[in-house]
Amino acid sequence: MNIIDTMKILQISRQFFPSTGGIENVMYCLSRALQQKGYCSDTVTLRSIFNTGEIADAESFVDGLKVYRLPHIGIKRYPIAPEVISFVSSYDILHIHAIDFFIDFLSLTRPFHHKPVIVNTHGGIFHTQWLVYLKQFYFRIFTRLSLRGTDAIICVSKQDYDLFRTIAPEHKLHIVSNGVNVEPFLTINKQIVPGLLVGIGRIVKHKCIERLISFLPILAKDFPKVHLIWVGNDPEKRIPQLLAYAQQLGVESRVNFVGQIPDQKVQDLLSQAHLFVSTAEYEGFGLSTIEAMSSATVPVVTPVGVHPEVVREGKTGFIYGFEEQQALECFRYVLSLDENQINQIGNNARETAKQYSWSRVVNSYLAIYESVLSKKLSKSTA
Repeated sequence: MNIIDTMKILQISRQFFPSTGGIENVMYCLSRALQQKGYCSDTVTLRSIFNTGEIADAESFVDGLKVYRLPHIGIKRYPIAPEVISFVSSYDILHIHAIDFFIDFLSLTRPFHHKPVIVNTHGGIFHTQWLVYLKQFYFRIFTRLSLRGTDAIICVSKQDYDLFRTIAPEHKLHIVSNGVNVEPFLTINKQIVPGLLVGIGRIVKHKCIERLISFLPILAKDFPKVHLIWVGNDPEKRIPQLLAYAQQLGVESRVNFVGQIPDQKVQDLLSQAHLFVSTAEYEGFGLSTIEAMSSATVPVVTPVGVHPEVVREGKTGFIYGFEEQQALECFRYVLSLDENQINQIGNNARETAKQYSWSRVVNSYLAIYESVLSKKLSKSTA
């Protein structure tokens, strides 16, 4: 049995469960899928849980997955944790998630640890316009240098591919859409509540939830039952501001933030959703959109992340732009579709979402791991 058959992968990121988010979900599901295929996939992350401020144990298991946690210094956006170097010797591949200290440090120290390095882009660093010029400088100079020390760069969407091809050679770039745990959603039976708009995701600035709220008083004139339920935690403490805005517009009774709720309740909510909605100005991928589509819920979303790749206009959902009148016309049109039309589009969306099952996507990751290790073995025996 060779090293490829027994390879051990170390997944590395700033945050992992119990912190919640798209990257955490990808790491968890990828590791579980690798584990089910007989591979070791452990995690190194930070002890500090940013969502809650708690300090987790230095070592633990999450549903059978081994997790090591490190202390750090510095800001949340760029936490510095050099102790990561002490964990790499036992692993065959280092798989880093996101562009931050870990890719910079493990690329710089590669001459010492000699391990293949793979990085998942997860949307890069341009999720918001905050310090955008500084981000551009860092990306063009430091990220470009760091990526020289990688063996493969996994882009989660064509959007990411187009961004990273400007600073990295194309032979390193791979497009592998995030896997999604679609199976629990595929058996949902829709019982649509007319006018129920459901959004899912952290309540952060770039989700632009206030824009959705601003649509409600206008849409309510033609669709009296329209209302918004939003699922997700509130790390920036924006809910009071959003509710005040809804009250100002006279639609406070049409807006409900339910926080982070159990998976079963999310599924129950999607079973009733008339539409899944997002007005985000940026998405690294769009995990919640795929989950909603797999529940046969029609997505009405902005053209970011994976959305342009999975939402075929009028077939699997609808995409609207950032101009208000065009957005409102899109919502009016979709809300006016009859039950049969909505059901057909929802069923098409579900079929499209199936391709993102982790049981399929994990094979793309394995192919990249095996290719990287094969090249390393070829060099070592040359």
